[in-house]
Amino acid sequence: MQLELEAAKLQNEVKKMNVELKQAKEDNASLDEKLQDTRRQLAKSEDRIVALEKDLQEKQDFCEFQTRTIDVLKLQFNTAKQKLREQSRNIARFEKTSKAIKLVFLCVIGLMVCAFAANDTGIATYDADFTAPFCQGKSSSCDSGTLLAGRHTFEENYPNTIDSCTDGSNTTANSTESVTRIKVSSVDRYVSFC
Repeated sequence: MQLELEAAKLQNEVKKMNVELKQAKEDNASLDEKLQDTRRQLAKSEDRIVALEKDLQEKQDFCEFQTRTIDVLKLQFNTAKQKLREQSRNIARFEKTSKAIKLVFLCVIGLMVCAFAANDTGIATYDADFTAPFCQGKSSSCDSGTLLAGRHTFEENYPNTIDSCTDGSNTTANSTESVTRIKVSSVDRYVSFC
């Protein structure tokens, strides 16, 4: 009887262990399924990380491109600004040269008008006393001819003026603005202004 009780007890424990084993297998299967699910989620997360890294790299590349573009635009802007300043300086030099030419022109005109005692030919000759072209005699005009051709010290009888209105040294003959010949005429036949 004692043995039967012991055998029944053992059977009950075996059944209980079988139930626990079955439960453990089910739990293990559930854990395996959760593990697989976790691995799938991890794989998706890794794919997402790769996509985000790729997107980040593209944005960094775009930012670098934008930075290079901005640098190029800055360089172009500075170059354009420098050219504009140079053009402004050239315009200022041109205005100074233009004013100087007008002044020289007025000085020479004044000289030739004062020298309008005029000769018969109307062609001026160099006068050492006036240090400028001079017409003698009577005529209705006075023409400098080739006496003013050239520039600065290359001009014959430089400076060809009766005062301080000399040629500038920053001009080029037949290139920049210059006065190479002056002819003064009168509507009257013979006029003397001096």
